[in-house]
Amino acid sequence: MKRWALVLIPLVIIAVVAVVLVTIVPWKGEGPRPATQIDSISEVISNPSTYDGQTIEVSGQAYVTASPPRLLIDGRGGFNLGGDIAEMEAGFYRVTGIYHAVTNTLEVSASAKLTMDYLSVEGAKQQGLDLAPVKVEGLIATMPKEVADQLTNYISIPHFPQDLPIFPYVVYSRDSLYLVLSDHFDILPTEFTVVYEGTTYHFYFSAGEVKGALIKTPMDEIDFGPKWMVDEFGGIIVAESITASEPVAATVSDICSNPTSFAFKRVSIDGNYLVATATVDYSEVKVPFGAGILADSPNELLFKAEGPRLETIDPERKTWQLREGQVIGTVLYPTDEVFTHLDYSAPLTPRK
Repeated sequence: MKRWALVLIPLVIIAVVAVVLVTIVPWKGEGPRPATQIDSISEVISNPSTYDGQTIEVSGQAYVTASPPRLLIDGRGGFNLGGDIAEMEAGFYRVTGIYHAVTNTLEVSASAKLTMDYLSVEGAKQQGLDLAPVKVEGLIATMPKEVADQLTNYISIPHFPQDLPIFPYVVYSRDSLYLVLSDHFDILPTEFTVVYEGTTYHFYFSAGEVKGALIKTPMDEIDFGPKWMVDEFGGIIVAESITASEPVAATVSDICSNPTSFAFKRVSIDGNYLVATATVDYSEVKVPFGAGILADSPNELLFKAEGPRLETIDPERKTWQLREGQVIGTVLYPTDEVFTHLDYSAPLTPRK
């Protein structure tokens, strides 16, 4: 028995030491070190020294600053991207790479595009995760370049890369007004011009859909500059895509009978149209446009007291006329939130 004991004791000691060594000696196995699973980008940015040089795996939205995407963001922060990103495009990804704290860069070694369930803004605000993909439908409008340039120079979001390129849009939805930040500029179907102090400002708009990530940084921590009020917006969305709606065939009677189902929808109406010149005054800015009435038939337009008829706003036709033809535009449903920003009830925007 003593002989066997002398043999077993060294083996037990070697086994115990081996276990201890496995727990304290740096990784020397074949292949890359296993990635640390990270719940949110903000966790890394808040503790950069902890993750410096570490291989991490994290989810986020790829944001295209130049092809291919150069940023990965979630609701509270963002990384610069390097490494193997040639095949990445706009969208949501799960990525693996080495984090470099000095440059706030994730050197990507692997990426997988994710299929997301897009939430309403209200639903996203109730989520505990920073990564909150959202979908908003409404009237999308670009900002005049001069206004967009001012906002781009002013806006500062904590924990986001400083070189975040911004092309701002606004979206009027049923519940609120949202600020949308995109990595590029899309010209929407309808153009509107405003002349102010001799300068002509252009912006474009259409009913459509925005998909992207809701910024969950508290609004009062975001610097909008001196000319923007935080409470003007119900939230900020970093866009994955901005898509103008295709018009659907409708009649004035359809819309008047069931207005909620057409709210912020782009429609095409073959009807009769009476328009006259009008001017709207926003503080010091005077905007000429056509204010009109649209109906399905001449009788309903001119002689039938109860309609059905729709009020219209026409940014193209600004002189008095009566015509029969096609009108394509966006139905604005008169909610209190919309009336906060607009003075009209149910305008349409025509197209030639």
